[in-house]
Amino acid sequence: MSPYLVATAKDLGELIRGFRKRRDWTQARLADQAGLLPKTVSAIEAGGGQVLLANVMRCLSALEVDVFLDSRSGTGTMPDPIPTTVRPPEATPVRVRPTAVKRRRPAGAETQASIVSAQVTTKRPRSNAESRMKSAAKALKEKW
Repeated sequence: MSPYLVATAKDLGELIRGFRKRRDWTQARLADQAGLLPKTVSAIEAGGGQVLLANVMRCLSALEVDVFLDSRSGTGTMPDPIPTTVRPPEATPVRVRPTAVKRRRPAGAETQASIVSAQVTTKRPRSNAESRMKSAAKALKEKW
């Protein structure tokens, strides 16, 4: 395993893109495996804008990539070391299961939706193709 230096969000995005391409995955497949939207994966790989760290971690987990942190200097920015008598627990990888993406509704949308649903009948709306076929069949019946 070789280490990669990540100094910016763009660096991290390029690494995630590289790991994804190494697996021959599309952004849509990575999004599906991580339980995200494809546009979220695109934003992460672009390295621009604001992206949730949780979403980045979901992508890394789906790609089976581990993250290790190291300090550039020993100027006290590191937390106190773990005493040698206490052994840290073994690292266990966490698998992320894809979840259905829930779309957020604006405030008060439930009230509007319940009013609208009470007025809507149970008929399934027809597509344009179905409407054209019904109209054509009706016209043929009238001719014959």
